[in-house]
Amino acid sequence: MLFVLSSLKKQYSPTKILAIKYYFTSAFLSVAGSNFIFFSAVAHVGVSFVALTISLPPLLTYIAALMLGMESYNRWRAAGVALALGGTSILVIAKWSAPDSDQFWILLTLLGPVLSAAGNIYRTLHWPNGAQAKALAPGMLLAATTTLIFAGITIPALSLSIFMDSGSIALILLQSVVFAGQFLLLLILQRIGGPVFLSLIGAVSAAVGIPIAVILLGEPMLAAVIPSGVLIMTGIIFMMKGQPQAGDG
Repeated sequence: MLFVLSSLKKQYSPTKILAIKYYFTSAFLSVAGSNFIFFSAVAHVGVSFVALTISLPPLLTYIAALMLGMESYNRWRAAGVALALGGTSILVIAKWSAPDSDQFWILLTLLGPVLSAAGNIYRTLHWPNGAQAKALAPGMLLAATTTLIFAGITIPALSLSIFMDSGSIALILLQSVVFAGQFLLLLILQRIGGPVFLSLIGAVSAAVGIPIAVILLGEPMLAAVIPSGVLIMTGIIFMMKGQPQAGDG
């Protein structure tokens, strides 16, 4: 879908060696690796836990950007990081000590935001000169698809088999349309607002995902989700408060 869109606008994906390296590295960090973890973890730790961890990339991205000199120190953002990490600690401790906790998957789920944050930084630092988001998005999704298919073929514990009925096919097609549009908008947003601002959308995922998990899926919610969510969302608000305005610096 995105190849067709970029071709119609004559914005063709770069095919040089450095561009191909960019596709596969950013695809693994931002799409294949992180999403594989999140999708797999839902069955083990629940939607609510995954949704809240998806809100962590802006904090990790800011810390990395600060260390790399891509962002300047801001007291609002520093306070936001402290609040959100405190909220995350409460959630992880509660989940870890639950009688039915799967500690391996708790730790693996926390790796997902780390990969996402690394992807935000990598895409910004290594964005191909002069390339448009519409031209880069198809290459990255194709690289992610190739990576996941290779993993499904080579790792014995994984399977590419799908229960193919009309409902499954319709769901896959719907997810494809949504994900293609989402990924294109992500790249445009990153180009405009930078890696930290981009990753703030994780808070939106948490705000939508948790009510869906509880109301529509009937998922039991840990008592710690509420104070943890409040601290994390407050931290995200502080991060937004500290977002540099146009013309700053």
